[in-house]
Amino acid sequence: MDNPETYKEKLKILLQPVGSLPEKTKPTICQWYADSFKNVDRFNSLIGILKWREKFNKKELVWWYYPFIIAVINSFILWNDTNATGSIEDDERNLKDYVDSLCNELL
Repeated sequence: MDNPETYKEKLKILLQPVGSLPEKTKPTICQWYADSFKNVDRFNSLIGILKWREKFNKKELVWWYYPFIIAVINSFILWNDTNATGSIEDDERNLKDYVDSLCNELL
C-alpha cells in the first residue's frame, strides 16, 4: 500500500475478465446447471401442490411415502408428455385432477 498506483494496477489486473462470451449466452456447464435446476424447481413445485399427510404411526410407512409421491408426479409428467405428442385425446388436467382420477382408477 506504499504506492497506491501499484495497488490500483494489481486490482485492475485481478478484476479483468479472463474470457468473453457473446451477450445473452452462458458457458455450457452453466447452461446445463440452469436447465437442470429449473426442472428440479418445477418438480418441487409439483410436490408442493399436493397436500399429503406427513405424520405416520409407523416408521416403516415413511419409507413408502416419498417414493409414492415421486412415482405419482413422474407418472403425471409422462402422461403430459404423451398428451403433448397427440397420442391420446386432448385432455387438459391439472395435477390434482390427475391424482383424483388416478386414485379412482386404482380403487
